[in-house]
Amino acid sequence: MKQISNNLGNIYMLFVKGPHREVLNNIYREIAYYISDNRKLLGLITIDTIDHDFSFAVFKRHGGCWKPINFKMDFPSEDKAANALQKEIDNCKDTDDDTTVNNGLDLFGIPTVTKKEESPIYAMLRDTAFLSSAKAVIEEISPYIVDRDGNFENQFQSKNGFDARIWELYLTCFLREENFNLIGDYDAPDFVVEKLNEKVAIEATIVGRKNNGLADAVAGNIDKIFERLDNEVPLKFGSALYSKLTHEYHNKKYWELPHVKGLPFVIAIEDFHEDLSMTWTFPGIISILYGIVQSIENENGELVLKTQNGRFFDKGSKHIVPLFLDKSFENISAVIFSATGTLSKFNRMGKQAGLGDDNIHLLQTKCCYNDSDNAIFPNFEGVLIDEHCHEKWSDGVSIFHNPLALHPLDQSLFPDVAHHFYHDGQLYSSMPKNFCMSSMVWNIKTDGENDIQDFVMRSKARFDSVTRQWNAMS
Repeated sequence: MKQISNNLGNIYMLFVKGPHREVLNNIYREIAYYISDNRKLLGLITIDTIDHDFSFAVFKRHGGCWKPINFKMDFPSEDKAANALQKEIDNCKDTDDDTTVNNGLDLFGIPTVTKKEESPIYAMLRDTAFLSSAKAVIEEISPYIVDRDGNFENQFQSKNGFDARIWELYLTCFLREENFNLIGDYDAPDFVVEKLNEKVAIEATIVGRKNNGLADAVAGNIDKIFERLDNEVPLKFGSALYSKLTHEYHNKKYWELPHVKGLPFVIAIEDFHEDLSMTWTFPGIISILYGIVQSIENENGELVLKTQNGRFFDKGSKHIVPLFLDKSFENISAVIFSATGTLSKFNRMGKQAGLGDDNIHLLQTKCCYNDSDNAIFPNFEGVLIDEHCHEKWSDGVSIFHNPLALHPLDQSLFPDVAHHFYHDGQLYSSMPKNFCMSSMVWNIKTDGENDIQDFVMRSKARFDSVTRQWNAMS
């Protein structure tokens, strides 16, 4: 057997169920992952944080999924646990090959749409080295996901469905990382999850692309961005959210369904309306939910952050009330939003796990929350994605809580995300350290000889300089 990175081990273990799921909880801390030479057996060594003894678990491939086959405890040292694990894996190598049928998704198998209907992004994911890390992650997790409505694979390949389905895949990974169990076999809403005897219902939606294809982006055009954030973008979010408020399934609203009644009901939304839109539309969702608009103004030579509340929005002759100040939205407990829950997230998670083409390099720039006193501008950071990175599925996730909710969402169920609350015209936020508000990634191919060196980038000037260089290289 050989040791693999914890990043790769976390990808393998994300969907593991059964009694050995406890290995991933707080009582046991992961020490090291190992894989057999034939890559059919996986070993995990943990330490008991209370008794300080060591344990190991062994998992085997069954139908593309990792399933636990053995678990042993009470080793006095990591070395003794590793030696015992080696013997266990050696003993299991000679077992019959697994012939279990995979009942999960097969997202890169037989084409289900015509070339005309096929998403160009899906084609890039399937065929190009630039997204090979993302493809490897998706291939790893897809055997665990059951196609409940019977059209996931078809929509994943299509122009009309790819963005929505990648968002659902991302949410599934995020919820598993947050230690939720996905329960029930319901067609609607998209998720009913449980943790600590608390259940939450979640429906996913997106702001879709124009013409269902690749669109020209306005990212980088500051004047155009501010113009569109004033009214257009908030209304795009509002329209997608309102459609879920009014949607009926078997003549019932989501929160009226027997398995949802009395539970917090959450809408999870992502913005795909054009390329790179998620890098700049974050303020738009704050505006449409709470009627809050923030701006930076020059007062006597000093930059000051101004907050305007009580904002309404114009749609034709109608004035649209901010959604979370409208009592008709009281059945919506919260909204989940991520500026990073896109295909690029899968690519980064795969790259840091050592998956994909070694000659493809991912260079990421981030705008991160600045927790300095009286800070106006975010922190700017840059990183070369490799196995030293430890990005999580939860990084970049915000939950916006509805002050009028009939069934408020318990903040403690989601400890790793940013939470936003509205009270008396002000927005109060609880932010993880170095919270990523937006991100851009450049995919660069090398010849294997002239490699890209790591760097540290934290100033705005350095950010702008490196961004220009990367644009020239990509």
